[in-house]
Amino acid sequence: MAQMLPPACPEGVSSSGERFIFGELSQAPDDWRCLHSLELSRHVSKVCGEIDFVVMVPGEGVFCLEVKSAGISRLGGTWLYEDRHGNVHTNHEGHSSSQKPPCILCAIL
Repeated sequence: MAQMLPPACPEGVSSSGERFIFGELSQAPDDWRCLHSLELSRHVSKVCGEIDFVVMVPGEGVFCLEVKSAGISRLGGTWLYEDRHGNVHTNHEGHSSSQKPPCILCAIL
């Protein structure tokens, strides 16, 4: 099993997607290291930020994952996120000038 930090998913995590990915990553190979909810002290446009998961895989690299467990779409340069209650939230961050669809990483580890 992968080394997780923290070793268990905190009870206060409201994202079902983060809880699911935490469980999947914890079953990864023993030499994997996974950090959950890593706070960033410096951010390009915010006072602070957070990375949902930082996954270190020997011989492969370091992967930073942002987990979204709701509906995701894009209209023009605006990202639309539907939460678990059906409410739609908008976000103008990211590569809003790009016409590429969002890249979603789905993996069973």
